Amino acid sequence: MPLYPPGSCPYIDKDFDCHFQGRPDDDYLRWRWKPNDCDLPSFNATDFLERLRGQRIVFVGDSLNRNMWESMACMLRNSVRNKKKVYEITGKKEFKKKGFYSFRYEDYNCTVDFVATAFLVKESPMETKNGTMDTLRLDLMDDITAPMYQDADIIVFNTGHWWTHEKTSKGENYYREGNYVYPKLEVDDAFKRALTTWASWIDNNIDTTKTQVFFRSYSHTHFR
Repeated sequence: MPLYPPGSCPYIDKDFDCHFQGRPDDDYLRWRWKPNDCDLPSFNATDFLERLRGQRIVFVGDSLNRNMWESMACMLRNSVRNKKKVYEITGKKEFKKKGFYSFRYEDYNCTVDFVATAFLVKESPMETKNGTMDTLRLDLMDDITAPMYQDADIIVFNTGHWWTHEKTSKGENYYREGNYVYPKLEVDDAFKRALTTWASWIDNNIDTTKTQVFFRSYSHTHFR
C-alpha cells in the first residue's frame, strides 16, 4: 500500500507531482528501501510523529531535500485523522522569510521544515573596479539561512547538484575565500572546501548532544 494515495497530498509542487503530471505506471508507489543485510521495518507515520512530539526537524539544502521534505510532510499528514490540524505556518508574519517553509502537526506539537540554500555556504556579491560580481564564499556559511535551522532538534543537510561548472560560472572568477577570488578552481576542490567549512560550522555552532545532524549528498537527478 502507498504511504499516501496518489493525488491526496496538497503539499507537493506540481512540477514534481508524478500523479498530476500523468505518469502512466505506478510501481514507484510500492518501492521500498532495503539496505544490505538489514531488515528495515516499513515506515510508520504515527510512530514517527510520536517520536517527533514537541520537536522540530528541518531539511536544509537544494530541491532534492525539498522533495524529501514534501514527501515526509505528505506521509505524516496521511496518518493524522483531522487534516485541519496539519497546516502551513510559513505565511504567518513571524515565519515569512525567503527560503523558509514549515508545516505544523498540531496534535503532536511538532514541525517539519525546509530551508532553501543550494550551496550551504554563502553566495555574496563583491565590488570590483569593473562593477559588482557574484561570488561564492567557500569559507563562510550562509548567514541568512543558518539562524533559521540552528536550534532545530534534527537537521538533514544536503548539497551537491548545484556544484557543476554550468552553475558556478565554469569555476572562473566565482569561488572566493576572504577577499581572494580564484581565477580558476575545479569544482571538486571547491566542493571539498565548502564541506570543510560546513563541518567546522557544525562543530562550533551545533550542540550535537541535543541536535541530531545528518548529511546526504548526491542523488540521482530528478528531472527525468
